[in-house]
Amino acid sequence: MSSLRFEGSLGFKHRLVCAVLSGRPIKIDNIRADSKNPGISEAEASFLRLLEKVGSHASSHSVLGNKRLFH
Repeated sequence: MSSLRFEGSLGFKHRLVCAVLSGRPIKIDNIRADSKNPGISEAEASFLRLLEKVGSHASSHSVLGNKRLFH
């Protein structure tokens, strides 16, 4: 199954929910790439942990400050 691919942080949580509901893997690049604090925020990391607990999804590269997410 092909992965959903996005760039940037706009709609981050909505994109993750859509990926979980559709059962498709997701890849998001350049998350706040030009920001002083690039990557996912603490709140977004917490949301990822919640999704991992309620589903059978494993994420990688979801560390704070990382500009790329695979889920």
